[in-house]
Amino acid sequence: MTSNSPNMDRNIDRPIFLIGCPRSGTTIIFDALSIHPDLSWFSQYLDRRPHCPWVNLINRIAHIPFARKRINRRRNLFPFIPEPSEGWEIWRQACGDKFLYSSVNNRDPVPEEKQKIEAIMKDTLVYQGRKRFVAKLTGPPRIIYLKKIFPDAVFIHIIRDGRAVVNSLMKVFFWKQGHGYDKPWWEDLPEDYYQKWIESKKSPHALAALQWKNILQQTESEMAGFSTHDFLTVKYEDFTENPQEVIRNIFEACSLNFPANIIKHLKNLDIKSMDYKWKADLKRQDLAMIENLIGETLLQYGYQLIT
Repeated sequence: MTSNSPNMDRNIDRPIFLIGCPRSGTTIIFDALSIHPDLSWFSQYLDRRPHCPWVNLINRIAHIPFARKRINRRRNLFPFIPEPSEGWEIWRQACGDKFLYSSVNNRDPVPEEKQKIEAIMKDTLVYQGRKRFVAKLTGPPRIIYLKKIFPDAVFIHIIRDGRAVVNSLMKVFFWKQGHGYDKPWWEDLPEDYYQKWIESKKSPHALAALQWKNILQQTESEMAGFSTHDFLTVKYEDFTENPQEVIRNIFEACSLNFPANIIKHLKNLDIKSMDYKWKADLKRQDLAMIENLIGETLLQYGYQLIT
């Protein structure tokens, strides 16, 4: 997609970005938000064909209430239905590899990057027939970079207990396949954090924990430079305890109404806390090491230590 898109005159009104560390509950919250009738989003199909904006027309199927109801109940029978995607290939083609693997807060988006991502978003809004846009971006917050493209952007920061995040990352295929066990996933891990990882004998648990801490610190630092009205912090644990209230708060922060069908949609998502797993899975020595490395940050966000 280029700046020659016929939809370049379309306004991108207060785009919404869900940010947070991977395995923090961003996916299920993104899914919950995607049901809103005003929101468009990148699908897995557009991510495969970023230069084919008409692919967005398929998303209209997912927005049909009758179809969505059945899809949510029997997703395994409807594997072809578009679903919300992070759209990493879209971002790569628009903003480059640096956007994927660093915080990109040390450089301004060049005009070509700005034009490309704006054109893709505008086409997404037009083809899907929606008023607003929502995206999920895990890892570094990228707030400074995105604010230079979208000054009125709204950010929803999802936080989850770092011990649960570490335990989950140790189990997912993409983390191991992508060498998340033996090297930092993102480029801007502080030198002192890197040294702490070395001192841990390059423990995969330590590396994941330090990156969780770094992402939270980066997010707080980048948010400090903008209006508090543009940000909402949500704890995943609060979402699993009361999903309806949390989603209502998110919609309110984004100046969106609370649609009547969201309650049934949330029930169909089968939301439940999985945080008991890290307590059972993590070896005591690994848990002690994790709490030694990130204990202060855990306490800062209201998580109690157990070692």
